[in-house]
Amino acid sequence: ASFVFSLFQLPFTLNGSLHFTQHHITSDSLTLKDKEGNAYRLHLSANHHYLKDLKYELTYEGIGDFWVMHTTKADNPYFYGKLKVDYAKGKVQGTWTSLKISGEAKIAKGTLINIPVEEYEESLMPSYIHFVTKTQQRSHKKHKRSFALDLAMNLEVTPSAELRIIFDEALGDMIRVRGSGQLRYVMTSYGDLQLFGTYEVLQGDYLFTLQNFFTKRFVIEKGSSLEWKGDPYDAQLHIEALYRTQASLQAFDSTLKSRIPVEVVLYMEGTMQHPLISFGIVLPQLNYAQATSVVSYLKTIQNDVQELNRQVFSLLAFGTFLPPSQFSAVTTATAGLATNVSEFLSAQLTQLVGKELGEDLEIAIVSTQFNEVNLNLQASLFQDRVHIERNGAVVNSANRQMTLGNIRIEIRLFPLHPDPKNPLQGQLSLVVFNRENWGLSNRLMSTARGGGIYLRKDFDNLLQWLNKQRKKENP
Repeated sequence: ASFVFSLFQLPFTLNGSLHFTQHHITSDSLTLKDKEGNAYRLHLSANHHYLKDLKYELTYEGIGDFWVMHTTKADNPYFYGKLKVDYAKGKVQGTWTSLKISGEAKIAKGTLINIPVEEYEESLMPSYIHFVTKTQQRSHKKHKRSFALDLAMNLEVTPSAELRIIFDEALGDMIRVRGSGQLRYVMTSYGDLQLFGTYEVLQGDYLFTLQNFFTKRFVIEKGSSLEWKGDPYDAQLHIEALYRTQASLQAFDSTLKSRIPVEVVLYMEGTMQHPLISFGIVLPQLNYAQATSVVSYLKTIQNDVQELNRQVFSLLAFGTFLPPSQFSAVTTATAGLATNVSEFLSAQLTQLVGKELGEDLEIAIVSTQFNEVNLNLQASLFQDRVHIERNGAVVNSANRQMTLGNIRIEIRLFPLHPDPKNPLQGQLSLVVFNRENWGLSNRLMSTARGGGIYLRKDFDNLLQWLNKQRKKENP
């Protein structure tokens, strides 16, 4: 017989013979096969009274790969992936109205579990999953389901399995780790899902993203950990990760031009739902001469969170330290780190891109939060023949897609080289534009695009222009 357990979204096949008596059902020849034909042996013992008042116990034990789960985000957006074990032992006990599964298993290679934190909303959890307090559990008992499923498994997690904690799937902001630990997975007949135990990270990475400006991969240090005490989405994070780069210390001492190894350290504490991130900077190969020259600046950086964060974002975005003078250039009255970073990125991008193009360029990044970023751009290119203006949001917060923004591009067709001695000279230009209409809920409502050619003529007064027109008509 074949069947699909909806919770795990995999087909299973049960083969073997049953021995019936008036009050018993037994079997020592049952085999359970997964989708690839891997088999585990089962032993059945059941008591009944003409198939009424059925009580059964099914023991299982197997060694070797066996697929248990293969779900997608569409099946369960809160917890999904592939689960394979290479050893399992336990029992299944039940009646017509209840099922209790217990045992132990060792996770095998090929396992990939996704926990998307961004999708978690307690009020929207599936009907078979509820998170309740101990006080609520007592009153919750009267709401027991008509069919009760209890599940309790001790899991040995190995480095062959991968765990992903997804903070923002659209931006790729996630933790990917491999590690080991002893975890206990519990699902009660009331729908409560719980996880207990400590997961020690052996290797992994964290993809740190700042909208779509830059993405940097931090390598998670061995010894980091995740600790569950019940709620699967309330795991305690103890993560230390490194981003390695090279930068010169010329910003602090003009004689130190050579690039040396620099490590940006990311510390993540708190819980999965509310992670707390802080940074540090380590110079692992700093020699005595270099340390003597920059020690005062390094102490200032480490003891001032604002300056430390500015240096971190400079290293991540441009691979360089900020000169000390730039600390005082940014006002301390700005609201929050996001604003400081915006001011810094605006100044750096304007200077960097303008220098490379050799053109007049002004860039402004406006943000009060990292998830609300506007990009304002003004540029004059090719000896003022092309003017570009852009403003508006960078990312549509409704669907996390990049937006074109409000853009106006003007290309001067005639004259190619304006006469500076004749300020009243006419100008023929081609203009194209894109305009976005945003609603009150910060959603993109409509977009208008177009273009045209126009002639612009300047004059000091209307009488002067009329006299020129009369001379053309009556030469």
